Amino acid sequence: MRNFLVLTLILLAIFGCSSENSADKKNDKTSKNNEIPNQSVKNTKDDSVAVDPVFNGVKIIKSFTFKNVYLRMDGRNTNNKKGSGSGVVNCQFGPPSDWEKFKIVPQNDGTISIESIAFPGVYLRMDGRNIKSKIGKGAGVVNCQSEVGSWEKFNLIKNNNGTYSFESAEFPNVFIRMDGSKVVTKIGNGSGSVNCQYGSSDWEQFYIEDVSL
Repeated sequence: MRNFLVLTLILLAIFGCSSENSADKKNDKTSKNNEIPNQSVKNTKDDSVAVDPVFNGVKIIKSFTFKNVYLRMDGRNTNNKKGSGSGVVNCQFGPPSDWEKFKIVPQNDGTISIESIAFPGVYLRMDGRNIKSKIGKGAGVVNCQSEVGSWEKFNLIKNNNGTYSFESAEFPNVFIRMDGSKVVTKIGNGSGSVNCQYGSSDWEQFYIEDVSL
């Protein structure tokens, strides 16, 4: 009888440990299943437009607000760097000519520059000094420069509506602004105005589209 009791106690001890180990394994498996898996977080600023087709080929820059109105650059006599820039940047009614055609040039620091097709080596320049708040008619100066410095660099912002905005790399939150409200026919010297605005709304949004030479 004594031997039977001893045997019974040994068997209970063995099966009790086995049951406990099984429960521990089950709990451990359940715990792992309830863990939140690692998620890959995309840095949208770093990846923003690095592989965007906007960098390929010749482009026109068309107003989102004003139908058939394009960014125009007159880079005549912009052969040497001038502190205040030179040339004229304004608007032109379509269809676009070579003076309304550009290359979007990526820079090593992740910004872009806008180079004229009609005037190779001439870039769009922005002077956005002292623009710290929104001004109805815009402010600052947008013209041309013969080389790329910080005033010729922009952050290319892709908007949810398929347009792009150009934010100055030198002057944070200052964008290229286009007023094409009176541009209704093609004029030799262009018309309307292109300057700067603090923040981006409809007048600071543009379509960038492919065009042939």
